Amino acid sequence: MNLLITILLGFAIVFLTYFLINILNKISNHLRIIRLQLEIQNPCFVSEELLELDKNINYWKEKMWKYKDDIGETNKEIRDITFNLFWAYVERLNHFRVMVAESKVLGNPNKTHEKYEKWLDKNEEDIRRMEKRATEINDKIKDEIGKRDLDLEFLGKWDTSEN
Repeated sequence: MNLLITILLGFAIVFLTYFLINILNKISNHLRIIRLQLEIQNPCFVSEELLELDKNINYWKEKMWKYKDDIGETNKEIRDITFNLFWAYVERLNHFRVMVAESKVLGNPNKTHEKYEKWLDKNEEDIRRMEKRATEINDKIKDEIGKRDLDLEFLGKWDTSEN
């Protein structure tokens, strides 16, 4: 009798697992469709750009809060740089939002991008300059940014022939 109950319980678990996997696959497919629709509705940017921007905002927000209360003269420069980097990325995100809204109204994303291209280039140059200075000042930030850059350069295959 115990064997029969164990077998039935095993079949129930297998059936439940199979049912849950099917539901999760449907949800995953639905989320992919939503992502594609968002990319179609948002012609200025691809979702990878927005995700990367979001990661940078979260990273520099964490660093900004870490150095916020450190009023010592030794960490003054890194405190100011992390504060400025966080707000530079937030300002970039806000410009992206404005660009998306203008693109929807005008119906011409290329014209909108050209309008803000000079500001975006200046913002990106400022961000790179500040990130470079942050890596020169703080070794931990240098290691974390170095790891982040390696992740971005990964092309999807490992070269195993290198020794």
